[in-house]
Amino acid sequence: MSDDNGLLLGSIPDAGVMSLFLFLSADANTLAVKEHESSTGYPPDDYSAPFSLESGRDWRDVFQSPPHPCFDPEKDLVIPTVHMVSEFEDSPMLGSTPLPRTKLAYWRGETGIGTRLPQFSRGLRQRLKTAAEEGSWEQQHGIVIQGHAEPTNQSYSAALASSMFCVVLPGDGWARRADDAILHGCLPVIVQDGVQEKFESLLDYAAFSIRIPEADLESLPEILHAIPATQRQEMQITLGNIWHRFVYSLSLLTEEMEQIRLQRQEAQAFTPLHGDYASLPHPFEGSYAADDAGSTIFQWLYSRIDAVHSGEAR
Repeated sequence: MSDDNGLLLGSIPDAGVMSLFLFLSADANTLAVKEHESSTGYPPDDYSAPFSLESGRDWRDVFQSPPHPCFDPEKDLVIPTVHMVSEFEDSPMLGSTPLPRTKLAYWRGETGIGTRLPQFSRGLRQRLKTAAEEGSWEQQHGIVIQGHAEPTNQSYSAALASSMFCVVLPGDGWARRADDAILHGCLPVIVQDGVQEKFESLLDYAAFSIRIPEADLESLPEILHAIPATQRQEMQITLGNIWHRFVYSLSLLTEEMEQIRLQRQEAQAFTPLHGDYASLPHPFEGSYAADDAGSTIFQWLYSRIDAVHSGEAR
């Protein structure tokens, strides 16, 4: 399966032996349960904690023998969350005049410092906020890291639309930060080892995002500064060609998107800005419903039909 731009990987991974119960999720930890601890700060969701089944056995003994991954990319798919148009109303994807991307990177949310259990977000949000403050990242590098309660003079949508990179970290479990970034033309910086992002088994994520090992989080400024401007612009162009796969084009949502785009048509300015901070090169000109998130899911399901009916499924 591929689109006209060749942005989807040339072939979907061979299903091989697959389960009839296909797993659709907004998070995907590819590590076996025994190989990692739960990173949630919400105790009822802590799958590393003991829990007795009706049989009296600890559930961990049942599901960890033999150990199995929480997510199998050969038969499972990570899907985007649903976003309303109001959540990305300042995005150039909807025809809003592109804002200069004056921030090198941006993240805003609950930091967990002093308010959550230490394992919340694997400790990554805490580390990011601490490193940004101690290193004066905003002043020195244009990297803005904000707690969700901190005052701001921009909407969340405008802040994402005016940043070149957007940091993607886990929260209590699944997170929508990658979706937020993609829907605003902001290049995702994924920092969550062993976790696959939405449609990552179908799309060439390396063409529009970067991954940083959790151990290198404090080196974020140096890593981002080392990416050439030409590479950033190429990644943005790619992002401009695949973002619609992260939107569920329900009839009402599609109509609203079209109305907004038409209202802004005369005010569009989609030529790249001069300098390091380039905007997206053009608005989306295709059909939101043709290759939206829902259509992408069904294309993937269709590709699995032969494996299901071959007798190899289990």
